[in-house]
Order: sequence, then C-alpha cells, then structure tokens
Amino acid sequence: MSDQLRGVIASVTRAASDSAAITKLLKRVETLDRSRAQNTAELGRIVRDLEQRINKAALPAAVEEQIRIWCSSFREEIQRAHVQTRQRFGVELEELLADRGWKLHGHMPDLKVAFYTVEVDDVKGEVQIWFGPKQERLATARLSPKEAAKRLGQIHKDIAERPLDEAHFIMQLHSAYEMVLTRRNLREGDRAPIIEVLAPLALLLQDRKFQADPRREYFRGYSRAQFAYDLHRLKQKRLFDKELALGTATRAFTGNRRDFIWVPSDQSGNGTVYSHVFFKPAGAKEG
Repeated sequence: MSDQLRGVIASVTRAASDSAAITKLLKRVETLDRSRAQNTAELGRIVRDLEQRINKAALPAAVEEQIRIWCSSFREEIQRAHVQTRQRFGVELEELLADRGWKLHGHMPDLKVAFYTVEVDDVKGEVQIWFGPKQERLATARLSPKEAAKRLGQIHKDIAERPLDEAHFIMQLHSAYEMVLTRRNLREGDRAPIIEVLAPLALLLQDRKFQADPRREYFRGYSRAQFAYDLHRLKQKRLFDKELALGTATRAFTGNRRDFIWVPSDQSGNGTVYSHVFFKPAGAKEG
C-alpha cells in the first residue's frame, strides 16, 4: 500500500470519526430540546462543545458552514430560554411550595423556605438544597421547579416528619453523652463535643432488629440534619435531676464542620451554632 493511499484512508477515517461524534451530539440536542426549559444548561454546554469540535474536525466546507450557522442561531435561542427559565423558576417554585403551606423568601441565587436554602446554579442548570443557611448539603436537583419542590418534600419528610419519642430520645442522648465523658476522662456536667455525641447516639437509636443483629441492611442512618432538628423540636429537656443544655460555638469552634452543628430555633430558618452538649443540674443557670 502506497503512502499516498494510507494518507487518503487516514483522512477519510478521521472525517468519518468526526462526523459520527458531531452527529451524536446533534441527536443529543434533538432529544434534550423536547424539554428545552429543563435542559437549557446542558444544551448550552453541547453547543459550546460542537463549536469547539468543528474547529478541529475534518468536514466538508459546506457542512461545516451549515453547522456553524445553526450553532450561532441555536445558541441565541438557548440563552433567551435560559434567562426565561431562571426568571420563572422562583415564581413557579413559590406557587408549588404554597400548596404545602410554605412561603419562599430571599433572592436569586439563594432562596429560603422553612429550614432550607435552595441555591440556584444556573450555569450548571441545577439547584443545591441545604439545611439551614447552607449548613448541611442535602440534595441536588435539576433547575426545575417541580423537581426542586418534590425533593424538598422528600427531604422534609425524612427530617421533620419522623416520629420522636422524647423520653426515649433524651435518655439515649444522655447515654451517648456519658460515653463521650468516659472516653475523654470527663465528669458528669462537663461539656462534651456535640459531634462526638452524635455517633454513639445514632447507634443507640437503632431499633431492636439492628440491636439483635447489627447488619448493614438493618442500620437506619441518622444525619447531622436529623440530629439538629430533633434538638430543635425536643421539648422534654429534663432527665430526672438533670437538664440538657447546649453550648454555643465560639469562633474557635466554627472553622471545621466536625466541631459544630447548626440547630434551628424557629420555622423561618433562624438558628444557632452549637459546639458542645452537657447535662446540668435541673433549674441551674448555664455557666
């Protein structure tokens, strides 16, 4: 085989490969564009990818020019759709949440509802859902009001709609607190790091099935957000002659998430950051 023929074959092979890759992207656009409002960010990324590829691709000049003209026109359409999607997102999300009795507050990119922050990232075409003022990242959803509202409902059910046996909870919390005291060689009434209490508490709160046979599939997760919400809604803070107290985190304890936890104080997203938990004599003032 001559060198000239090898060159022809290589050129044709490259052109075929470039054409196949570009065709795949164009078909992806065709699919996503059926739901343009939900896919503007992804469509924008594909158009940028197409424009980069045709700069390097071995394509017939007429075909290359046709793709360039289409990319330019479609990019403008997507930019307009993207702006419209961003503008509609907050309005439509507010309407969907109102059906649950929730009120949406704040301004783009950070919208607030109940204990949650919805952070809008219109570059990625997604939202991040946080517990509190960006304290605990809970989920990611597409930049879709319906999807964001659905995820918020699921998250709220998992965090705030769980049953709470207050008497059982405070007893197990005290037991977890005692475990940390023993490990740290501290005495009853001393302050224990709140996050160190969380791990033993999560084990103590497992049901009988797990306690009898501690398999992974029987373990029920107990997140920082669930712990924080339980501390918020706990009304029975007294255990015999002791009373639960939380130590507010000073600046020294707010640099690392392992040192503190944010606990809501109301239904509007206000709260306090705590670093320690302790049990003081009932009725005693916090020192």
